Amino acid sequence: MTSSPNAGQRLKAANAAFPKLFSAAASAPVTVSTATATDISDASITITTANAGAQVLVIGVFDIQVVTTSGVAVALGSCAVNGSAQLGNATHDLTTVGNRGTVTQAWVITSGAAGSYTIKLQAQLSGASGSATFNGTHTTITATVYDW
Repeated sequence: MTSSPNAGQRLKAANAAFPKLFSAAASAPVTVSTATATDISDASITITTANAGAQVLVIGVFDIQVVTTSGVAVALGSCAVNGSAQLGNATHDLTTVGNRGTVTQAWVITSGAAGSYTIKLQAQLSGASGSATFNGTHTTITATVYDW
């Protein structure tokens, strides 16, 4: 990456830093009935940062349908970076069988060192009661990388 211009210099588009956009869609449904995080097939992207401290805005969209009701647990759409769970979840209640919704969650991630990062969407419940299917139809991950 070329450094920023000094005062009085012209900025050329070829030298400007631009955000990079990545996206992927789930390829198959996954049904969960426990609090164990399960990867959602193909709802995963790999990015490579050139600089330490790069910022990544991740948006997860989860197509969730209730299979078995629960009065205590909710379905959770989560995000993991290199296997490490991120704070915050998309949530969907499990009160009505067949109830289906598309819920979203955003995460801002700061990279450590420059390098490769795998970002995945995962499905789970908040407890071991009920079950939900995370459909592949509308489940997507989008990441915008600000690496400068």
